[in-house]
Amino acid sequence: MLHAAETRTFPNPLAWVIKAAYVLQKGWGMDSKEKQLTELLGLTARTLTHLTASMTSMSFELMRSEDEVTRSAGRRMIDRMATISAGLDDHWRLIGELTGVQVSQEQVETVHEIQMQRKVVTPIGGSAS
Repeated sequence: MLHAAETRTFPNPLAWVIKAAYVLQKGWGMDSKEKQLTELLGLTARTLTHLTASMTSMSFELMRSEDEVTRSAGRRMIDRMATISAGLDDHWRLIGELTGVQVSQEQVETVHEIQMQRKVVTPIGGSAS
């Protein structure tokens, strides 16, 4: 059941992604195949990061539903996205190692906290129950 103030966390897009993508694009110190494979890894990780963020956002929307089954599905999906996101952190660490862009543990594990509050709607001329 959704409580009056339920707190969830989800990963924040990493600030160093832009720098890593730039280094990947330039491919410094790599032969042609290495550049292509590293670029593919970067594009895949970036796409999965965006997909995870979108699905997490939609899951929060599902949690606004009046239907308990829908809210429960949203909560389960958020938990799954957190697991997938942890795997993506490993992808970005590897990209950092391949490109020489050092990433601190603090940057990788940064999360934003979202607090959801259920809105109580009072019918006109009635009282909220």
